[in-house]
Amino acid sequence: MDEIYKLLEDPAFELTMETVCHLHKILMRTNHILAIRQHGNSKLALTHVGVTRQHCAINVSVAGKDVKVQFCPFDSVDVELTAFCS
Repeated sequence: MDEIYKLLEDPAFELTMETVCHLHKILMRTNHILAIRQHGNSKLALTHVGVTRQHCAINVSVAGKDVKVQFCPFDSVDVELTAFCS
C-alpha cells in the first residue's frame, strides 16, 4: 500500500501497464508458486511475477461447479491492459 500511496502523491502519475506489472511484482514477491488443478490432477507451477501473460504465452481459465470463466487470451493481454489503463 505504501508503494501505491507514493504513486498517487506524484502529480505526474499515470496508470500504465508498466506500473501495474511493477505493483504485481511487489505484491507477489513472496509467492512464486501456483497450485493448478487440471482434469482432477494437481500440480505446482511457477507464476510469472511482474510481467503479463503475453510474455509467458499462457491462457487462463477457471472452471467450477456452476461457472466457467475464460480470461483474455494471452496474445491480447498487453493491448487490453493498455486500453484499461487509458
